[in-house]
Amino acid sequence: MFIALGTVVLTAILSPFFLVMLRRASLRPPEIDPDGRTVLGLTMGLMVLGICSAAFCLSLLWLVVVLALDPDPWDLGTAVVPALGSLLFVVTGWAIYGMFFIGVRFGADGILYRQITGSHLVPWDQVEQVVDHPIMGTYLRTAAGRLYLSKFRTGFQQLLAELRSRGVEGAERRSLVRPL
Repeated sequence: MFIALGTVVLTAILSPFFLVMLRRASLRPPEIDPDGRTVLGLTMGLMVLGICSAAFCLSLLWLVVVLALDPDPWDLGTAVVPALGSLLFVVTGWAIYGMFFIGVRFGADGILYRQITGSHLVPWDQVEQVVDHPIMGTYLRTAAGRLYLSKFRTGFQQLLAELRSRGVEGAERRSLVRPL
């Protein structure tokens, strides 16, 4: 009990500092690739967050294995753990996917979006709206579907300025511009 309470207190203390670190690192100038496209890159903070999320997912899998070996796994204390663990596994898995499997570059011809299924070039005229959803995160609604982004990547503010200059709906939202 004491260890769990200590972890919560430590997380509550360190989280604001971690978010400030993410914000400051995302203000670095973005990288420009050889084709002249601006790259939305990972910062060190996002990499650390991704690695910690992966470790958390692995620990959840280990917990499931340990519970599976328990001779009486369905008492009230352990029955809740697989349900909450699977929800946390999905949430952290989504974060890992967004950090390491999505790549975004933009240039004069549009947005080059890389995901597991491959890369897709979305011309600027097909970008319909910028959405900043509290649960789903930030994404672009396009004719090709949703393009998920992270506000904490380098180059995001430059992409936002480009979207504003092209009159894309939602790009002027204050929630997209970070105040720190």
